[in-house]
Amino acid sequence: IQPSLWSKDDVIHWLRWAEKEYSLRPSDESKFEMNGKALCILTKEDFRHRAPSS
Repeated sequence: IQPSLWSKDDVIHWLRWAEKEYSLRPSDESKFEMNGKALCILTKEDFRHRAPSS
C-alpha cells in the first residue's frame, strides 16, 4: 500500500519500524497523529521538529 494511503495506525507502525531499523530513539507518537497523506507532505524540517533524534 502506498504511504499516501496509510491510516494513522499505519504511520505509527512505520515510525516504530524505522526506529528499530535505524536504531533511533523513540519519538512521541502524539506528534505523528496523522494519516499517510499528511506524513508525505511533511518537510524535512517538519519531520525533525517532530522527531529531533532522527
